[in-house]
Amino acid sequence: MPEQNIYGAIKGIMEEVGAIKKDHKNPMQGYQFRGIDDAYNALQPALMRYGVFITPEVLEMQREERETKKGGVLIYTILTIKFTFHAGDGSYVEATTIGEAMDSSDKSANKAMSAAYKYAIFQVFCIPVSENGGGAVDSEKDHHEPAPKTNGKMSKAQKDTIFKSGKKSNLSDDEIRQLVRWKADKEKLDPNKKEICDFFIGKDESGEWKMQVVINEYNDFLQGHDAVEAAKEEFGGEQIS
Repeated sequence: MPEQNIYGAIKGIMEEVGAIKKDHKNPMQGYQFRGIDDAYNALQPALMRYGVFITPEVLEMQREERETKKGGVLIYTILTIKFTFHAGDGSYVEATTIGEAMDSSDKSANKAMSAAYKYAIFQVFCIPVSENGGGAVDSEKDHHEPAPKTNGKMSKAQKDTIFKSGKKSNLSDDEIRQLVRWKADKEKLDPNKKEICDFFIGKDESGEWKMQVVINEYNDFLQGHDAVEAAKEEFGGEQIS
């Protein structure tokens, strides 16, 4: 097939792909949906024939920890992703979509990326649903029931996660409480509010566990404090200019 610009390629792909049925059913809520694999299977041959490929770029990410009705933990992720549709002649178009997902393990970002991609290609290629494909809802099969939000207070699940992380670093319960109070005082936060969890749960941008980062900060603080006290004792409590 001769090389086309992105606009001609998108038109050809639209003509070739056609509708994608909603052949899957959400077991919890009963609605039908078409999943990311359906989109991949329908589009991949046409993308190859027309020489189109798609690159994603995450523009913004929001993450939040929520408690389920049963007391478990859900990671809730919202991603804003820009997808660029490239053709062989160098022309391209961009589409930005939002993906939302929840997961009880480490897959919420993966799911959010899949959701954003699915809706980007559905909208760019105007992929319809066949007449017998189901209702208006178009989502994945997973279903979670988060508990109602508290008034900014740390949930039991969040508190348990902090203590579990602290014990992995060989801290006692009292040491963990002391560490949380110290960090909250340092950041001018309420130690009982969920905002403090951001400093203790998960990993930072460098991949280091946040709990260990705070432990290191606290140890540096204690060493500095000991040095000041030693200087006061040595020089009779006078400041050194």
